[in-house]
Amino acid sequence: MSWQDMENKKREMYITNKVVEVEEMSRLEYVLSRGWELPEDEYDLKDERVYRVLYLDGYISMCPKDKFLEDARKLNNLDFGLALILMKRGFKLARRGWNGKGMFIYLVIGGNYPVQMGAIKEYADEKGTVKYNPYMAIKNVDNSISTWVPSVNDCLAEDWQVIGEEIDFHKILIREKVKEIMTR
Repeated sequence: MSWQDMENKKREMYITNKVVEVEEMSRLEYVLSRGWELPEDEYDLKDERVYRVLYLDGYISMCPKDKFLEDARKLNNLDFGLALILMKRGFKLARRGWNGKGMFIYLVIGGNYPVQMGAIKEYADEKGTVKYNPYMAIKNVDNSISTWVPSVNDCLAEDWQVIGEEIDFHKILIREKVKEIMTR
């Protein structure tokens, strides 16, 4: 296919944000790790620093380190949009700048729950449950839980971090598969 043919093809724009695991290596090391041979026309790039990128579904790719780092962020320096994506996947998050020790936010999954307050008893179904929508909650310093709504500063901050666990690709993959099964 010629360059002109490629330019005439319809293209679409995307923004991606995926949780991936990376390992730095040379291009040659990457190629050899895949059981391939380095093409002759890439030999002058054999020492280029690249990342082997492991995706949640097990797919593996390679990306030049400088290109990868243009858009990638470590999981301890997130903006709120990325933090929200991880919260939807079951992770606890906190701002690095929060003063309260042990505070974090998380997503409470919606569902039908037994009526706890008389004020909503009349809205209960035949099983005595009421539908609750998902909401964000915060674990406070005194170990109490409250509903939580982000401030403008929280939304614009870039110091969000995952709390309480290392990112385990196998756990994430299992969560994604369970979520997929539950939505069928």
